[in-house]
Amino acid sequence: LLRGERIHLRPLEPSDLKEFFRWINDAEAAGEFDVFGITSWADLEKWIREPSGPYEFSALVIERNCTKNRVGVAVRYISHPVMCHMEVGFQIWDKNERNKGYATEAARLLVDYLFTTRDLTRVQATTHVLNKPAQRVLEKCGFAREGRLKSALFTNGEHHDAYVYGITRRKWKLLRNNGNHLNSESPSTIISPMM
Repeated sequence: LLRGERIHLRPLEPSDLKEFFRWINDAEAAGEFDVFGITSWADLEKWIREPSGPYEFSALVIERNCTKNRVGVAVRYISHPVMCHMEVGFQIWDKNERNKGYATEAARLLVDYLFTTRDLTRVQATTHVLNKPAQRVLEKCGFAREGRLKSALFTNGEHHDAYVYGITRRKWKLLRNNGNHLNSESPSTIISPMM
């Protein structure tokens, strides 16, 4: 469990599957910038039981501390098998919970966790070039825009460019040491091993 001030991240549990299934099959919950596709119940169960490939993909539920309501998901995975980095992503599926800072807090908790527990040189994320909310989240967490990938995403029937954002371990340490990191809690917010 990774606990922040208002939300916490926890592993996906079997009791989450019905709501998770509803979210991933809801185009409105996915939003206009995320890749959307219909997933069967059998495929979801298989994905949870047997994640495929060398990518160490894991999904974490974003849950409000005060109500225990699930508001979204944060993910982490190895995007390249040779390079020393991981990629992160986040989605607030409950549109009534968007624009409240939950994605920023979730991204910070996940980045802190990864740099505290893994020997990574960097953490990165990609986002649709028009996804200004996600870009603001990443920038608030210390990520810098590093490049543009041409025609990298296929959403809403069209190919779109994506931005690559990254934060190095060095920059992350500087932000934490200078007190510029908004997650003022120390890595002791990690309650138990989770990934």
